[in-house]
This record gives sequence, structure tokens and C-alpha cells, in this order.
Amino acid sequence: MTRPCIFILAICSLLYSNALAQFPSNLQKGQQVDISFTYVNGFMVVPVVFNGIFSLNFIFDTGAEHTILAHRQITDLLQINYQRRFTLLGADLSTELYAYLAPDISLKVGQVVARRRPILVLEEDYMRFSDYAGMEIAGILGADFFRQYVVEIDYERRRITLHNPSGYQAPDGFKRIDIDVKRSKPYLTARTAFKSGQTKELTFLLDSGAALPLMINLDTQPELQLPERVVPANLGHGLGGFLVGYKGRLKELSMPPFAFREVVCSFQDRSSLPVRDSSLLDQRNGIIGNKILERFTVIIDYFREDLYLKPNRHYSDAFDFDRSGMLLVAGGPNLTHFYIYSVLDDSPARSAGLQPGDRIMRINWMPASMLTLESINERLKKRPGKKIRMVVKRDGKRLRKTLILRDLL
Repeated sequence: MTRPCIFILAICSLLYSNALAQFPSNLQKGQQVDISFTYVNGFMVVPVVFNGIFSLNFIFDTGAEHTILAHRQITDLLQINYQRRFTLLGADLSTELYAYLAPDISLKVGQVVARRRPILVLEEDYMRFSDYAGMEIAGILGADFFRQYVVEIDYERRRITLHNPSGYQAPDGFKRIDIDVKRSKPYLTARTAFKSGQTKELTFLLDSGAALPLMINLDTQPELQLPERVVPANLGHGLGGFLVGYKGRLKELSMPPFAFREVVCSFQDRSSLPVRDSSLLDQRNGIIGNKILERFTVIIDYFREDLYLKPNRHYSDAFDFDRSGMLLVAGGPNLTHFYIYSVLDDSPARSAGLQPGDRIMRINWMPASMLTLESINERLKKRPGKKIRMVVKRDGKRLRKTLILRDLL
């Protein structure tokens, strides 16, 4: 089972060298370019003009080394001649999935154009980002597109600014934190404190492609243990499936001079997975995602390996968590149908008799057709004790259900 790993590393080397050779920074010293993004369900979504023809949505992903197109029908329609077919590993690090290397692709994001560059094209849409974002997503925009710039992310203004790194200096009001950039991905060391009293310094990937606050991989250090109070959960969608684990709260996450308490944290133990290969798992202990990063204006200087953070008005917000016990997905025409994907045991949703596969037709007085996936999820994070009245469709019948939200963590 080592063959897929070798293929992944070969792709990384080829894509990285080609991207740098074919996509030099086209900004003069002191210049910058702004890119607007949509922030939906914890994902940063940027519009991309693909090969000068298609206008597509991509997730802006600092945690991805390379740009990936999930919709192969687009490159098939353009009659792209793929160079090679590669074997990848799914989220379970066992299932084999497939991708193609597509050369000479043009991507335009705002006023930034990358010409004649290679990308990966998945054989099928294994990621299914559209289902979980609630809007059409064609792929991810990886660091091969933007790592030659200093990247500034202003979550409040929904704006990414790319700066020429030559002579760049961070504006006043930002605090600098050391990072390590490995294979075009930024990592930092942060101190974690568990409710048990355990404290550890861990290495985290800064991942703007992750719609969560924090994830810790318990198998990376033998001393790491689950908190006493956790719930089983789908942690996110990877290639070909969900990452399964638990959610709980971390007593504290400290990135001096910044610190957060009662952080909602995902916990995964990969030791039981069928494939164990350090080249796949890298040397990180976890990831820091958008639900922490969105509390700052973030500047990543890839060249000098510096991170600059400036708190915004959401810095001190409490970390919300779903209080229903449901995971929802979008489907149907224009992703306007909303379905229950899973239901936790001993949860308000389970007590109300809701089941996986139920289609949500109405929440309180509002028809689901007038809502978005994000707005529904926000309703399920309301205060404990709040009643949510729902109409769902199951086997052609409409059923009325009432659930009472409560804290699960």
C-alpha cells in the first residue's frame, strides 16, 4: 500500500516546480491586489475564471499545497489532454481514489492570472464541498497559486490582499508569530491546556480550508487523551468520505500573546486506520481552522516565515456548537434542498424522532426554500432551551417534529 504515497509525492514535486517556473509574481515592489471572497459555512470562497471560459467557485485553502479541480467534466469539455492518472488515498487512508494531471491551465482570480500551470483533476467529485458549503464549489485553490506573495486575509471585509514580498512590512497593530513553512503550508506551535490539567505544546497547520476552530490528532503523541465530555461526530469531509472522531472543548489554546478558552475542538485518533505512512500524516499534531482565524486579520509571509495577527471585533466571541445533534447537507436543484445526514444518539434531534434522510421542509414559520444551509445551521446553535419546530418529509409524508436545543459539550 505504499504505491499511492509515492504517486502523491511525485505529483507534489512536479506541480510545485512547474508552478514556480510558470507563475512568477507579477506585482512590482510595494504593489498589492485585492480579491473579494464569500464566507459561507466557514469556507472562504473565491470566484475563479477557468481557462478564460468558465466562472467557478474555489475554496481558498492555505492548508492545501496544490490547486485541485473536483469537477472533471469541465476539463473533459475543454478537451484537456491529461498527462498522467494517479492513485490517491481516501479519508480512511485505505480506499484508492484517482486523479489526473492537467497541464497548461489558466486561472484568473481578481486581477491575478496564472497561465499554463498544472493542476490536479479528480476523477469524481470525492470532496462534495458543495453539499456542505450550500453553494456550488468546483475545487480548492492551493498554495501553489499564492505562496509567492505575502497573503493578507481580512475576514471582516471579506477581502484577500496579495502583496509583493519585496520590502514588505506589516502595518502597525499586528503581532508577529514565528511559523514554519513546509511544502508551501504554514505551521505554528501553540500551547494547549486540557480540562484534566494536561498541557502540551503542539504543532498546528494553519488551514483556511477547514470550517472548524481546532482539530487535534490524538495519535501524534502518546500522552494526548480525550476530554471527559465529548460527543461522537463527523469532523469534516475529506477525499472520499468523512473524518470520524469526537468533539469536545479544550480548556485553553494559547498563541502568545493571544489565548482562547473553552475552544470547541475536534479530536481524531488515526492509529486504527489501515494505512500508517508518515509521508501522508506529516509532522503536525492538528490544524487551526477558520473558526479561530476569522477572529483576526491574518497576514502570512511565506518568504520570511512570519505570521502577523490583529484581533477584530469577533476576537472574544464564544465558540458556538450545534445544539441539535444533527449534521445537515444540501442537495437538489441549485442546492436548495436540505437533508439530515446523521443524528447523534442522546441528542435533541434523536429525542424528537428525526432521522437521517429526512428532508427539511420548514423551520418554525419559515419555509426551507427561503433559507440557506448556513442560516439553518445558525438556528441550531441558538440558546439552550429554545424550541425548534420542524416539518420534514420522509417517504413522501410530511411530519411535524419539535426539538429543544441543549448543550452537547
